Amino acid sequence: MRRRDLLKTAAAATLTASVAPREQQRPICVDLQKQLWTDVPFIPMGEYWQATAYRKDLTDVLPGCFATFYGVRRA
Repeated sequence: MRRRDLLKTAAAATLTASVAPREQQRPICVDLQKQLWTDVPFIPMGEYWQATAYRKDLTDVLPGCFATFYGVRRA
């Protein structure tokens, strides 16, 4: 089932959850659970940036979390 179709189905299921019998809700819930494990959420646990100082006369310094000196030139 495509993700967009699944989201439409989930929205419809939310609206009719109190009215639809459990037998109709079960396949929708199964599809939602399958999609959840297909699109496993990513939760970053941490990130850091190392502060780096450069001389004013350097050009072509690449931004990033560690110093790389590829293509760095004096201005």
